[in-house]
Amino acid sequence: MTKGLASPKTCLRSVLIEEDGIHRLARGGGRRTMNIHEYQAKEILGRYGIAVPRGRLAVSARDAAITADEFGGHVVVKAQIHAGGRGKAGGVRFAATRDEAASLYEEFLGMRLITRQTGPEGARVRRVYIEEALSIAKEYYLSLSIDRKHARIALLASAAGGGDVEEASQGAFARVLIDPCLGPTAHSMRALAVSLGLESACRRMFFGMVQKLYEVFTSCDCSLLEINPLARLSDGRLLPLDCKISFDDNALFRHSELLAYRDIEEGAPEEFEASKYGLTYVKLDGDIGCMVNGAGLAMATLDALLLRGGTSANFLDLGGGASKEAVRKAFSLIIEDRRVKVILINVLGGIVRCDVVAAGVAEAIAEASTASYALPKRHIPIVARFAGNRAGEGRSLLEAIKDDVFPIRFAETMDAAATLAAEAAGAEGRR
Repeated sequence: MTKGLASPKTCLRSVLIEEDGIHRLARGGGRRTMNIHEYQAKEILGRYGIAVPRGRLAVSARDAAITADEFGGHVVVKAQIHAGGRGKAGGVRFAATRDEAASLYEEFLGMRLITRQTGPEGARVRRVYIEEALSIAKEYYLSLSIDRKHARIALLASAAGGGDVEEASQGAFARVLIDPCLGPTAHSMRALAVSLGLESACRRMFFGMVQKLYEVFTSCDCSLLEINPLARLSDGRLLPLDCKISFDDNALFRHSELLAYRDIEEGAPEEFEASKYGLTYVKLDGDIGCMVNGAGLAMATLDALLLRGGTSANFLDLGGGASKEAVRKAFSLIIEDRRVKVILINVLGGIVRCDVVAAGVAEAIAEASTASYALPKRHIPIVARFAGNRAGEGRSLLEAIKDDVFPIRFAETMDAAATLAAEAAGAEGRR
């Protein structure tokens, strides 16, 4: 039996390592990724020779009606957002006529879909995809992701697919660890096809599709490629009815052609803006804006805040070579967040000198004095902790700043800085 593949008799028992669901496993444990829309993912699949349903991105209600006519009248109208669960949220619906397609287009465009993956705030629909309706005999689930524990690409599959895949499968997923030297082998794919209950006529098609999906995954440096559902049609064909692809951000320098797929309006625009300056920015749920150099120190700062009763509004890593301009941009991103009550600056000077960080902060404060978000009613205390290269010079630069909106206090240790920031956030909440 091939290593990494359960036997056909036991294959559909839960074999998910330590994770508690296919989406947690597939997301890769917090790795930074670039997501794309379904229609874009299918465009990529088509370039690699994978058959997909006919579809078109509609640009107007009239265009949706024309597309429905071209596809024979019966179509599926799909809201495009970077999240799963669209069908259960009402974002995927069938239209039997051109008028229904046009009406659904108008209904979807601008609506806010709330799914388990979007959170309570939901995601606004800005694009609508029209796809031919097909006669489905059976739905399956299939995905490729990185199993970092075993340093392999993991193929995850289930005989139950669709919107309720986790509930329908009850944790019963087959998992194949693919040897990078061999790729998907005929033996392992045959055993997997048998475990999924695929008829012999479909097995060759299944193996061919997996080989091509594997090529997409490896060639494009994907972190996730998910087909849900993979449909066996009434005429015997296997087609991906929905597709989600995420790319490893760290590999995008090798794929300039993929950057055209980035949708800035999906996700936090601050993250995209920060990336232009070489900054790592992740929006969080708290009210203390953090500016730190180094990912390890940034995570330790977040932990210190939590221990002192504070919560961070962001993870912001200046990196190892931030310029004064990058620091100024980082500070501006923080104060543009209306949730921020306090700013915590925690810098261990090394290659990035403390005085360079202080100079960038000083310029950002000067600019903010005339900006719309720095109104007199807004009061954002700053807690700064400098240590290391040019720490004294950095502190002197900030001590020279006299600004009522951004009063500055200093701390000698990270724990003291976290305590001051948490206390200040509580005080600001009572103002």
